[in-house]
Amino acid sequence: MALFATGLSAISLGYSMRCVLPRTTLSEAMKKPMKYQNNFKPVSFFGYVAENYPDGKLGDFQNDILNLDENALAKEALEQHYTISHLVQQKSDAVCRAGRVWLVALGICTVAMILR
Repeated sequence: MALFATGLSAISLGYSMRCVLPRTTLSEAMKKPMKYQNNFKPVSFFGYVAENYPDGKLGDFQNDILNLDENALAKEALEQHYTISHLVQQKSDAVCRAGRVWLVALGICTVAMILR
């Protein structure tokens, strides 16, 4: 029983680690191969900014943002809100799974100690 509980604890830890690992691309965020279309620049997504505007490219980054009109900026904000909402939901689901598995493992450990 203790070995089974240890295995469940390892599974719980795996779910927990998934919550803290960053998602740096759209494909990772949405869990399927995806790319931004029509030269869309997600200037509020940290992974895109870090990849496309390395050190020394702050001016390019600022120019790209300042060249967005109100509609383009609103569209970019909505796109990122959509992406981030999916990321938060994935992480929330993983936390719930981790907690449930850990509670089962704790219960099995308790039963194993009582039976011992």
